[in-house]
Amino acid sequence: MKNLWQQYDKKLQENKMLNESIIRNIIKDRSKSSLGKMSTMEYLTAMVYALLLLVYTAEAQNTGATVWIRACYFFTLAFSIAGLIFTVYKIKLLSKFDFGAQAITDAVQKLEQLRLLIVKERLISILLSPLLLITFYAVINFWVYNADMFQHFSIYAPRIAVSIILLIIASIALYRKVYFDNIYRIRENLNEIRDLKTSL
Repeated sequence: MKNLWQQYDKKLQENKMLNESIIRNIIKDRSKSSLGKMSTMEYLTAMVYALLLLVYTAEAQNTGATVWIRACYFFTLAFSIAGLIFTVYKIKLLSKFDFGAQAITDAVQKLEQLRLLIVKERLISILLSPLLLITFYAVINFWVYNADMFQHFSIYAPRIAVSIILLIIASIALYRKVYFDNIYRIRENLNEIRDLKTSL
C-alpha cells in the first residue's frame, strides 16, 4: 500500500511539472508576438538615431554661422546620442524577458517596471517635442537652404506649430499602439495563466 501511495504521489508530481511546463510554453507563445513588436520598434529607432549621428558627423564642419544654429546643432546631437543609448538599454531590457523560465510574479513585476519606464519616456518626449522639432528644423533648414530660420521666425512659426501638434498626436498614438497595447496583452496573458495555474 505504501508503494502504491508513493507511486501515486510521484505521478501527481510529474503531472504538476508537466502542467507547469505547458503553462510556461503558453505564456511564451502568447507573449512572443507582443515582445517582438516592441523590440522591432526599438531596433528601428536605433537605426534612425544611428543614421542621424552619421549625418551629423558628416556635417560636423557645417554647424552654422550663428550662435543659435550652433546651439541647435549641439543640442540635437546630444539628444540623438542620448536617444541611441536609451534605445539600446530598452533593447537589452526587452531581451531579458523570458516568460518560459521566469516565475509569473517576477514577470508581472518586470512588466510593470517596463510600463512605468515607457510612461516616463512618453511624458518626456511629449514635453520636449516643441523644442526638439524647432531645433531639428533649424539645423536641417540651415543645411538644405543655408538659411537661419530664427532671423525670419514669424514665417516658419505657423508650419512649426502645426508640425508640433501633429508630432504630439502621432507620438501618443504610437506609444499606445506599439507599447501600451502590447504590454496590456502580455499582462492579460499572465493573469489568465496565473488563474489557470491556481486552479490546477
